Amino acid sequence: EKVYNPYYMHLLNRLCTHDHNHKFTVQYAAWDHFKQLDDMEVRRLTNLARLLAGLVLEFSLSLAVLKVVDFSRLSSKQIFFYRIFFEQILLADEELLTRVLQRIASAGNLAPLRDGIQLFLQTAVKLPKGGKQADLRWEWDLLCKIIVYCTNDINILPPENEALAILNFAIYYQ
Repeated sequence: EKVYNPYYMHLLNRLCTHDHNHKFTVQYAAWDHFKQLDDMEVRRLTNLARLLAGLVLEFSLSLAVLKVVDFSRLSSKQIFFYRIFFEQILLADEELLTRVLQRIASAGNLAPLRDGIQLFLQTAVKLPKGGKQADLRWEWDLLCKIIVYCTNDINILPPENEALAILNFAIYYQ
């Protein structure tokens, strides 16, 4: 569709809550789509990123769905896709964001995923060069706190509305 339609996310969410096997089907479908990101048009990339982020925020999927992604070798379309995906995740309120991140924070087998997310956030979101750097230093520090939270310490999370500041920072300066 031309505009993102949340109906499909709600439908998939209902299917996943109704039968656990649907979660695996959606996860495998997502993995297949990850392989095809370079061939998709921008509208489809955007809609897919929003759909998957919605499923993660509804707990139909976990951020572990990204475990097949090699964040060290992303094309420009893949970077675009994952930035939109994480944008949607960061727009969640503090409590929801905490629960989403906790699902991958302590699992030992997901250490490569946490490292990949950290790498992506550090490389895809850069500080601007020039005079505005000092003014926006606090936003960068906030982003680093999210990275630390996601990779090491479950007790570090930025206050409410500051995740939105990170998002605005990332979109405006990248």
